[in-house]
Formats: sequence, C-alpha cells, structure tokens
Amino acid sequence: PTTEPAPSGEEPATDDEMSTEDWILLGILGLAAFAVIVGVTSAAHSHSEKKAAALAEQNRTIGGIVGAGRWIHDQGSLEVLRLTDPAQIEASWNDVRGRMVDLEAQIATERAATGDPQLERTLDQLGQSVAGLRGALNSSVSLRIGADAGSQTELIQDAAQTARERRSQLAAAIEPVAAARR
Repeated sequence: PTTEPAPSGEEPATDDEMSTEDWILLGILGLAAFAVIVGVTSAAHSHSEKKAAALAEQNRTIGGIVGAGRWIHDQGSLEVLRLTDPAQIEASWNDVRGRMVDLEAQIATERAATGDPQLERTLDQLGQSVAGLRGALNSSVSLRIGADAGSQTELIQDAAQTARERRSQLAAAIEPVAAARR
C-alpha cells in the first residue's frame, strides 16, 4: 500500500494565486513607479520655474536697456545739442557720455548672455546706434567748446546734423529691442 503524505496546514500556491512575496514585490514596484513619476514631475516643474525666472530676468534687463536708450534719445542727447554755454555743454556731456558707455556695456553683457539670434542682432544694432550717437555728440561737443568755435560754424552745424541723424537711428534701433520683451 502506498502512503499518501499527510496534509499540512498550508496548501501549495497554484498559478492563479499570488504569494506574499509576489505581493511585496508588486508593492515595491508600484512605489518605485510612483516615486519616478513624482520625481519627473518635480524636475519638470523646477525646470519650468527656472526658465520662467530666467525669462523674467531677461525682460527686466531688456526693459532697463530700452529705458536707458529712450532717455538718451529723448533727453540726454537733446540737452547736449541745445545747450550753448561751453561749461554747461561739457558738464551735460560728461553725464550723458557716462550713461551711454554704461548702456553700451549693458547691451554687450545681455547680448553675450542671450541665446536668441534675433535678439543678438537687435542688440548689436542698438549698441552700434548708441556708439554712433556717442561719437557724433562727442564731435559736436568738441567743436562747440573749442577755442575756435566761432570760426567753425559750418562744421558745428554739420556735426549737429550728424548727431540728429544718429538720434533717429537710435530711435529706430530701440523699437525692435523693446518688442523682444516677452
């Protein structure tokens, strides 16, 4: 006679049932998947916040550049051109020239920091316009405060006309940069 093994308290698992180890493994995989999803979402959100902050900083910088350019066009250069007293011309020019040099430095810094080729071109044009106006105003001031200013009337008028043309170029160069703000 054959003896059958004595039934124990546990029956072996069949293919349709999951063991405790399988449930634990499934739970760990579920937690790992959840952690990956949360991590990816968090990284995407962090990247989005950094991108938004960088864009806000760029807009602030461009706003400052546009504001300084408009001041130079609307006030600074006009004041230098309208003054007649050599001492006042020189004092005003020293202030305006300093602001123009600062603006050129800001433009160059922002141009190097941006990755947008269109913005780089518009900043290049603005920088060249500011430098062109600075050169024209410098010539005008030098002629007007020189010892022989009385005999240089025609040259002084030509220099003033050149400065007015450079002012127009500056105004035209400011607008594309102002439009680049997002």
